[in-house]
Order: sequence, then structure tokens, then C-alpha cells
Amino acid sequence: ALSGKWTGLNIESVDMGDYLLVELEPGKVPTIGANGFIVRKEALEKLNYGDYLFDIDLVQNLVASGECKFAKVKIGIVHLYGRGLKIFTRKQLRRVRDYMYYQSMGMRSYPWRSGSKAGVAKFILYCLLIFPLVLQALKGFIRKRDIAWALHVPVCVITFIVYAYGYIEGRIKPREQDRRNWRQA
Repeated sequence: ALSGKWTGLNIESVDMGDYLLVELEPGKVPTIGANGFIVRKEALEKLNYGDYLFDIDLVQNLVASGECKFAKVKIGIVHLYGRGLKIFTRKQLRRVRDYMYYQSMGMRSYPWRSGSKAGVAKFILYCLLIFPLVLQALKGFIRKRDIAWALHVPVCVITFIVYAYGYIEGRIKPREQDRRNWRQA
């Protein structure tokens, strides 16, 4: 991360060597789900989680049920999101369509709208101006010399355009992404 932190939320943590011990509060839940996320069966069984799980909602619901202690391992994760910008764009569209669809059905519990409106406004402004994204990419490249930083600008702009389109589409007529013939690569 450009900030050098694993989350932008102000969360107390105790350094346990190979991991951070964190105690979360409802409404102050970082994205710690998905890849490598493990939860005790007993804690999961307390929740009425249905057929479709959303990692961030699951963590929010666990915290709301009193399961507040989590371990955040200190290891980088290589997230293979897709081969190329076309697949990245398709996955971003799937993500925003699914979010808008399930949100409209009342199936999402994470309080996204209570988040940082200033952060969203800053992201939009950076995407419109482009130059701040270039500066971020240069800063990131200086910290970690990796050609992947060349993707920072196009990935941010694609995300902005696709999310804006998906948000507008979802406000008019929310729909779940068609998964026929869906492949990850």
C-alpha cells in the first residue's frame, strides 16, 4: 500500500511477531476477508449467512455478534486478479453489478455508505486529473521497483469508469452479473 498501512481505519493492534492481533468494532471493519480468510465453524454457525457469502459482510456480522478478535498475518498476498485489463474490467463490472443487485435486495450488511466520503471524492478527483495517480505510481515504484506500478493509472481509471457506470445502471435496474460461461482467466 502507498500508505504503508494495511488499512486506512484507526484500529488498535498488538504486534505478535508474525501477525497483528486486532480487536474490531462494528462499523470499523477493514477488508480482511477473501484470500486466506479462516473463521471458526462455531462462530460461523451463529450467523444466518444464507447461500451467498460476502467476505466483508461476514466479518461485519461476526463482529456485531461479539466475535471481535482477529489475527492479521504479516505476509504479502499475491492476488492474481486476471490476465490483462479486459478481464480486470469484466471482473470490476461483475463486482459492482453484484453489489448493486444484492444491496437492492437488502442482502448486504456492511455499512459502505458510512465510510469516508472524502476518500471517495479524492479518488474521483485523482482519476479525473490523472496526474495525482501518476505521482502515486512513481512513489510506489520508488518504494518497490516493480513494473506493475505502470498499471496503477489505467486500473484506477477503469475502476472509476466501471463503478460509475455500474452504480448508475444499478440505480436504474439492478441485476446480478450473468455467470454463464464465466472463467477466471
